Amino acid sequence: FDPVAGTVGTLILINGANLSEVTNVNFNGTNALFTRSAPDQIHAVVPFGATNGPIQVVAPSGTNDSVTNFTVTFGVPLISGFSPSNGLPGGEVQISGLHFSGATNVTFNGVPALFFGVTSDTQISAFAPGGASSGPITVAGPAGAGQSTNLFFFTPRLTGFSPAKGPVATPVTLTGSNFLGTTSVKFTATNDTRIEADFTLVSDTQLDVLVPTNAVDGAITITSPGGVIISPANFQILPRIDAFSPPWGPVNSDVVVNGHTFETIASVKINGQGAGYTYHSSTQMTVRIPSGASTGPLTLTTTPGDVVSSSSNLVVTTATDLGITHRPDPAAVVADGHDHRGGAQG
Repeated sequence: FDPVAGTVGTLILINGANLSEVTNVNFNGTNALFTRSAPDQIHAVVPFGATNGPIQVVAPSGTNDSVTNFTVTFGVPLISGFSPSNGLPGGEVQISGLHFSGATNVTFNGVPALFFGVTSDTQISAFAPGGASSGPITVAGPAGAGQSTNLFFFTPRLTGFSPAKGPVATPVTLTGSNFLGTTSVKFTATNDTRIEADFTLVSDTQLDVLVPTNAVDGAITITSPGGVIISPANFQILPRIDAFSPPWGPVNSDVVVNGHTFETIASVKINGQGAGYTYHSSTQMTVRIPSGASTGPLTLTTTPGDVVSSSSNLVVTTATDLGITHRPDPAAVVADGHDHRGGAQG
């Protein structure tokens, strides 16, 4: 036979005599696919599961073994794909490729599979392990190891976020696992819709996001190739004060306040003094400076009891101590030093 060694799938030419009636060819007991190409010639394919040993031909007239053994060799595993492309720990994954015979290990981003079985030289069934993160799948065998070019994505997990509340544009750190490949982070908006947030993938376990404009109290949603995760806890949106107009004023005057999330306001104070206000929209209200108020921050208290203060002070002015007096028909003083009050000189 030729060649004398080969991997599973190798075509072997068997020469002999009286081969035209052969009904079976096996490699050390493992049946092989074959064709009779001539009365003294057979082409056989090294079968999956073959081991080192003689090649045997079987015919009605008898059997015959090769004098020398055929040697089964192993190629470096090659992964062409796997399905599904994402999943949970414990999920079954079908791996396709070549040279899987003799595979000794299957890992998911370096973590050994819970269990794997080589079902053919071109297919492995493996179960994703717990504790692994998104990454490539690797199959190792006697001749070496082959790694997938695509990544297997585990379903993302969100363990927490900090801070738990804040105004629009607040930086929030999300912690968890399997954030690799994250495509979007969304906050809750009105009518139970979702609004996109700007985010940065810091690592597989951390995302940094900014609370988007028009977000309301609600869950945070993360979407990645591994799936979608919704936070079990809600992020609470606090009011934010952006500007006063005018930035100063006397008592009993009105100041327009611009910002965000004013719909949750329960009370307003100026430097600790309660003030009346008129709500216009979630981004604007008018505050009246109360008697007894003094220069200081504008403070908003929400219905849940959270307190938010302005970064700058609202200046409360007082009545001036300057006065103006008027005297009719004052003397006109000119450069010559004479009094030219009323009428012509005579």
